[in-house]
Amino acid sequence: MNSRRDFVDNCWKEYFRDIQALCSQWLYACFGCLLLIAQAPQKVSAAECGDDTASYRATDGGSGLESLAQFQSVFQTFIDANLKTVPMQWRQIQPSVYWCLKSHSKLFARMSRSEQEALIEEIAHYIVMLRQDSSQYVVLGKGRTIIALLDPEQGLDRKQITALASAYQCEAQVYKRTGDALLEEVAEEFVAALTDAVKKNQPTTVVVLGHGLPEEIQSYHISYQRVAAAVVAAARARSGVDSTKLDLENIVLIFDDCYSTDFVINLAHSMESVSKTSGSSIVSMPVMIAGANRNQLGHADVGTKFVTHFWDSAIELFFIRKPVPRTVTVRDFLERVDRYMLGFGRTPVIQNNRVIDYRDTDPVLFQDPVFFVPLNEMHRKELREILRKNLGNDPESVDEREMSAPLFLDIGLIRSNMNRARRLS
Repeated sequence: MNSRRDFVDNCWKEYFRDIQALCSQWLYACFGCLLLIAQAPQKVSAAECGDDTASYRATDGGSGLESLAQFQSVFQTFIDANLKTVPMQWRQIQPSVYWCLKSHSKLFARMSRSEQEALIEEIAHYIVMLRQDSSQYVVLGKGRTIIALLDPEQGLDRKQITALASAYQCEAQVYKRTGDALLEEVAEEFVAALTDAVKKNQPTTVVVLGHGLPEEIQSYHISYQRVAAAVVAAARARSGVDSTKLDLENIVLIFDDCYSTDFVINLAHSMESVSKTSGSSIVSMPVMIAGANRNQLGHADVGTKFVTHFWDSAIELFFIRKPVPRTVTVRDFLERVDRYMLGFGRTPVIQNNRVIDYRDTDPVLFQDPVFFVPLNEMHRKELREILRKNLGNDPESVDEREMSAPLFLDIGLIRSNMNRARRLS
């Protein structure tokens, strides 16, 4: 790359000006719907908050957790009156609150209405606290390695990853099928690179762009079980550390494809299961970022290149626009990227020349990225205390599995800056 102008002209300008993008976006959404019907992928478990007792399944018992829409309907009046936040801010943490409660739904169903409302408010506070504590995780920055797996057909080219890596003084390892290479050959190379990074405990950001299903990286047919087994084995093989305590905090995993949150949840549970089977335990999960929410299609502009919306927004904010920041953290994503993503399938509600919320117009086009962050022992203890405090008059009757605290948690996206987010704290 000789200059910024060369890069924009050769790599990105075509994406933003391609008049076929809108039509292609609709075609891609229709293809995804047909694929979903044809393959009927298995849905992830109800423990989508990250419950570390995946074999336990609770019932909702008519508590208002039957669906996210039901949760909104039952508790919205209380939320409007008691949570001091703007509508768009609550919109972004509401799914996170819901899924956390959903994973403890049997406990929630046992509570009185006032106890349920108190728990909702405390979980909202808790998620905002996690956002604060997780905001400094580095995604792009000097000394990190970027490992990218790109769609083999119309995906981005290597130079679009290497140029980004160069801007942040990162090493780049890019994997994409070219020529006569087999998909499995590229898949093996990618998994080997990830394994090597984990084994060396090298700060690494993994970026997967293309097609996905809840159970695999579809572009290369890489199952979540395969990734989980490779990561756990590599962490156990580190030299000079306790192989029974696995710390994956140096790894950031980004998946921007269809059903990416479902894949991330399956991957995380599998990593935990594999580690237990091998006689180890995970003390810190990776940071995991999914471009599409649960049971949600990813979308892309498909012109001369296949550019997924979430990653496209990140490139626009953190590379095309100047000056390029020295590092990009989780906080940068939470504060800025979601403004772009809320525009898909929604129109802004403007009051006093400010966007205060979004109105749904086409749910098929929704693409709501999700951030999963690791919970340390302090975070897990605090969550257990919140649950126990709201048990009511008969705490002894509660199954201990209902009190489990996950190793990772969905903290959602909040539109406002971190200072405004403190309204809930």
